[in-house]
Amino acid sequence: MTFSVNLTLCPFDSKDLNREYSGGSFLVSCSHCGAEWEVHNNLVLRVTDPNWEMAEQVTAIVSERIAEHLANSASIS
Repeated sequence: MTFSVNLTLCPFDSKDLNREYSGGSFLVSCSHCGAEWEVHNNLVLRVTDPNWEMAEQVTAIVSERIAEHLANSASIS
């Protein structure tokens, strides 16, 4: 079984990620929440934790929007 991770959006706040290549590895970072990962071939290591408070706020907002969308979809059907 093969798993893959596509780090294009931050898993904590869904913002675009920055990528820098240096010394044989990539540094992937989120300028919004501050999380950083170092990527070597198939190995992904979190270097810096995100701002957890900010990530939780974004999660709450996204959850509210999903609930609104589902409620609107149910009322249309």
